[in-house]
Amino acid sequence: MERAWAQDGWAPQAMAHQAHCAAYGAVFAVGALLFAAAPNYASLFIIAIPFGLAVGIFLSADWALLADTAPDEQTGRYLGLSNTVTAGATVVALAIGGPLADIVNGVLFKSLAFGAVVSLIAVFQGFATPPTSEGVARATTRTVVASSIAILALDFVLTAFLM
Repeated sequence: MERAWAQDGWAPQAMAHQAHCAAYGAVFAVGALLFAAAPNYASLFIIAIPFGLAVGIFLSADWALLADTAPDEQTGRYLGLSNTVTAGATVVALAIGGPLADIVNGVLFKSLAFGAVVSLIAVFQGFATPPTSEGVARATTRTVVASSIAILALDFVLTAFLM
C-alpha cells in the first residue's frame, strides 16, 4: 500500500528527517574538511570523535527517513540495500584513500624501500650460504637480524628526509 504525502502526518515527519540529514550532512562535510586540514595524527583522533558521532546520527536519520518512505512490505529490502551501499562505499573509500594517503605521506615509498633492502640482504646472505641445513639456518638468522637493523636505520633516515 502506497503512503500518501498528507496521510497521518507523514509529510512533516519525513521533512524533519530530511532536515536532520541535511544538518548532519553539513557537520559531516565540516568534519571531512577538518580531517583534510589536520596538522598531525593526534588532531585526527580528536576530530574523529565528533565526526564519528555526526556520521552515526546522520545514518540513523537517513535510515529512519528510508523506513518512512519505503513501501511497508519492502522496508527491509530497502534498508538492506542502503546498508550494503554504505558498507560498499566504505570499502571503496578504504581501497582508494589508504594507498592515496600512503603516497601523500611517503609511506608507500618507505614500504618499497624496506622491501628492497630486505630482499637485497636475503639475496646476499643466500649467495654466501653453505648448502647445508645448518648453513641455511644461520643465513636465515643473519638475514632477520640484518634486515631488522637495516629497517630501523632506514626508517630513521627516511623519516628525517620525508618529514
